[in-house]
Parts: sequence; structure tokens; C-alpha cells
Amino acid sequence: MHEFFGIDWTEWAALMGIVGAFITIVSAIVGFVFKYVIVAPFAGKVDSLTKSMDDLNSSMKNSDKRLTVFEKRLDDHDRRLDRHHEQIKYLKEKR
Repeated sequence: MHEFFGIDWTEWAALMGIVGAFITIVSAIVGFVFKYVIVAPFAGKVDSLTKSMDDLNSSMKNSDKRLTVFEKRLDDHDRRLDRHHEQIKYLKEKR
């Protein structure tokens, strides 16, 4: 009575149910493979990478602090050197 491509509507419904079940099973298998075969091996590596990045950031902050202290000392020595040059210049002019 009601047919589409020579297949009755009830047969179409059964085919759609089978196709839907197949798609559901395939997506579950793909999800399992993705979760346990692709993501799980990298979980430990991501944690170690995060720790390494934290250590690197900490080292960089410490290096920045040391560099800042060094720059302050260098500026202080430059000021002292300038004062010494001024004193030498004054003493030379005084002669």
C-alpha cells in the first residue's frame, strides 16, 4: 500500500532502528578508543609537562629577581663611578 523504493514503511522503520543502533554502537566504540587509547597515555605526560612548565616559570621569576638586584647594583656602581670622575675632574681643575 504505502511503499518507498519498494519497501513498506514498517520495513523502513526497522531499517532505521538497525542503522540507529549501528551508529550508536560505532560511536560508543570510537569514544572508548579515543578515551582509553588516545587520551589516557598522554594524561601522565601532560601532568609532567605542567610540572616542568611550573618549574621553568619559577626559575624565570628567580632569574628576573637576580637580574633586578644586579641592575640596581650596577646603577649604584655607575653613580659612584660618576662621582669619582667628578672628583678627579675637580682635582685636576684645582691644580
